[in-house]
Amino acid sequence: MAKTYYKEIDGKKYDAGLLEAAEAAVEGAGDGRISQKDAELLLKQVKDGDKYTDIEKQTVAFIREKYTWTEAADEWFRAEIRKWAAAKGAAKKGGDIPLALVKSLRQRTGAGIADCKKALVEAEGNEEKAVEIIQKKGLAKVAKKAGAIAAEGMIHAYIHPGARVGVLVEVNCQTDFVARNEEFQQFVSEVAMHIASEKPEYVRPEEITDEAKAKQEEIFRAQLALEAKETGKEKPPKVLEGIVKGKLAKWQKECVLLDQEFILSDDKKTVGQVQDELSAKIGEKISIRRFVRYELGEGIEKKKSDLAADVAATLAGG
Repeated sequence: MAKTYYKEIDGKKYDAGLLEAAEAAVEGAGDGRISQKDAELLLKQVKDGDKYTDIEKQTVAFIREKYTWTEAADEWFRAEIRKWAAAKGAAKKGGDIPLALVKSLRQRTGAGIADCKKALVEAEGNEEKAVEIIQKKGLAKVAKKAGAIAAEGMIHAYIHPGARVGVLVEVNCQTDFVARNEEFQQFVSEVAMHIASEKPEYVRPEEITDEAKAKQEEIFRAQLALEAKETGKEKPPKVLEGIVKGKLAKWQKECVLLDQEFILSDDKKTVGQVQDELSAKIGEKISIRRFVRYELGEGIEKKKSDLAADVAATLAGG
């Protein structure tokens, strides 16, 4: 069995022999890509060890990401590595997963230690893939909680600076314990700020009445008819229906709170997605129930001044 020595890159340990073999393959007589023959040599080097260690997994992932492979070589190598890992039990045992990696994953996802370890085993030690696994499983748990009763929570009041806009929002959870949770309370506060900024009309799509949809469709059709009249270009009925359908979908996304892009999300997630992710992390159903948005002077008909008429009236009276 060959002796393994390591190379550290950006604070992570890699199998130096594998790295050197990959580099030599790329710089060799080929076209700069890792060929099937190169892949066979790399696999042989992996198999020189008595087991597929976490460091070797990490090195293989690094090599596959850093270097360009021929399609056939990449497909063959991945298949053979999976067989090797299965034969050595690497995909079934968690003993080789470093505790530091488990802790790091737990800090990032909020999942339990056992769930983090299982995810890392399933992801073969790849932390990014483990995050995806936990998120997918977490969201699956959220779907199961959809029918749960969430009657606890909080009502939050937000007044926008300048005191011209105010919001009252109710967000529910299942226990008063979670209602006191700092992350839950922060979410409620941020949702209120979002409502103040983005002016949603509904919480969820099913709240939109048929009457409201019909009225909006009528507006869009009138706009398109006016456009056709002004340009002299009338669109075919099938094209027209597609445009109206697209406009209605966009309108719904803009007026439904859960479908709006959350203003405080860095990765363009919707309010609904952020709500579900928090629910998965905390382990309880979280639901934005209702809100009211107030804007100063809203609904009050203001007197309009016609300067020309006022001047004419003054001259006539004078």
